[in-house]
Amino acid sequence: MSAMQRFAAAVVALLVASAVYGDSPSDKLPDDVFAQAPGNDTVDVLLIGSGRAAVVRLHVKIGPKSFQTAWGDFVIKLHAFLDCDGNGIVTTGEANRAPWTNLLNNPLNGGARIRAGKRPTAIDAKPKDGTVTFNELVGYLQGTQDFEPLGVESGPPADPRTSAVFTLLDRDNDGIITPAELTGTDGLVTKFDSDEDEVLSLEELTPDRSPLADRFRGFNPGGSPFDASKSSAFPLNSSEARTTAIRQLRSALKKPAPAKLGPEAFGVTTNEIASADRDQDGLLDPTELAVYLESPSPSLEILITLGRTRSASARVEKMPPRDKSAPAPALTTRSGTSGGLIVDVAGSEFEFVALESQNNVVGFLENQFKNADVNNDSVIDAKEARGNAFLQQIHSVADRNSDGKMTQSELKAYVVLSAAAEEARIALTVSDQGVPLHERLDADHDGRLSLRELRGSQAKMAEFDIDHDGRFSLSELPRRTQVNIGRGPTQNRNRVVAVARSGMVTPGAKRNGPALPAWFVGMDRNRDGDVSPREFLGPADEFRRFDADGDGLIDGTEATRVQ
Repeated sequence: MSAMQRFAAAVVALLVASAVYGDSPSDKLPDDVFAQAPGNDTVDVLLIGSGRAAVVRLHVKIGPKSFQTAWGDFVIKLHAFLDCDGNGIVTTGEANRAPWTNLLNNPLNGGARIRAGKRPTAIDAKPKDGTVTFNELVGYLQGTQDFEPLGVESGPPADPRTSAVFTLLDRDNDGIITPAELTGTDGLVTKFDSDEDEVLSLEELTPDRSPLADRFRGFNPGGSPFDASKSSAFPLNSSEARTTAIRQLRSALKKPAPAKLGPEAFGVTTNEIASADRDQDGLLDPTELAVYLESPSPSLEILITLGRTRSASARVEKMPPRDKSAPAPALTTRSGTSGGLIVDVAGSEFEFVALESQNNVVGFLENQFKNADVNNDSVIDAKEARGNAFLQQIHSVADRNSDGKMTQSELKAYVVLSAAAEEARIALTVSDQGVPLHERLDADHDGRLSLRELRGSQAKMAEFDIDHDGRFSLSELPRRTQVNIGRGPTQNRNRVVAVARSGMVTPGAKRNGPALPAWFVGMDRNRDGDVSPREFLGPADEFRRFDADGDGLIDGTEATRVQ
């Protein structure tokens, strides 16, 4: 029995209660009515690094509810909304009353964010008796309308600016950064600092790039179909998804189809693959691998909590291991600059980011109602609706009693349902971020590179110098994949720009710790935390007196040491 079918028992009570509680009876009953089956908040994601993979288990909740439960809650509201006469029964006539595309889409998106379904000719299927049950509605939403609890999408391609720093450091353009090239970083500031503030902004790092190139980078209406061939992260939410993941895993590990994989490919033990290893040879053939990925042993579990309301903050948290006696997984994690959690898998980075809900349809449509109501009778008739592009889309579906007029209460019932539809579906968006070298060098994360940060580039990159020869190619540096998890469509909020825009400097952000002398704060005009000879207003010998380490910069410690 599926997770959605388990709602059927609760639905009977809810629909009976609708006569008392109105169009959204689920809001009036306690959360424990929706019994959550173990695991129905989980999404397993296969991450493929260099030479091995790992499974991360996401626990996705909307407030206190699992995302599956929240989706079923919406279907209950939708069933009650379709029941126009409030008798607890949805007839095929009630279900066929209006275009389904208008029912499930945000009219502000300018197009369908899910596959546009046809009129529900097959919604009354099992049995075909003229009425639409809860389970029939669930099947229709997931089948014809492609309206699933979880949707997987691909984000925009990697931001080309992520490799701009590498290109500038590689002065001879041979694809290798040498120690000599890393010692000449001051020359980059001299060459590219067009506004002469002694820090390099993203615009200065890419002077030939069109200023309009990134205007629409985050605009991704309805998401894009998931492109497995360009991904290193694979949600295992269906048999088709697992088949694709296996194919990409074998390709990445350079394994021919008949070859078997051992537990080391996933960073787990032989015992953890034993239930799928049917011939007990300690290896997984393609058939056994498919069984294993149905219920894999995760190397890490992450809690994704999305706000129950739009004002609540979304967050990502690493969960403690359930079996404390088990060996620690060979995965390291750290906080990302965008508030996410970065997971390292064999030389590749994966950042999990929780997105807050940004639904704005309710207030907008209410204002449209007021503007369209030219005769001030508090209803919108068909003629008034035709004069408003947004209200014309929804007029037939919001007019629940089919009298040709949409009242304010009918509009409110529709926008509540529309908002619920917008936020009932979890969108998991996978985006290639490229090599975020800029982020690694930008120690204070202000979107700019200062003289001190550029000078520290050799130390920052040394951790990737496996053969200790001091040379770096772009392929040696870890590539990052970002996995965004949020409610509703991903339009205009993918957050896939891997490097911050310049101009995001917070004055005083560098002044944590002991109070700095007023002269130092005043002279540090570019707010990079250092005073350079150009910024210093005193004589040269006075600058050298403060510059104790002789690196050509006065930092806060040096400024407070000399009085």
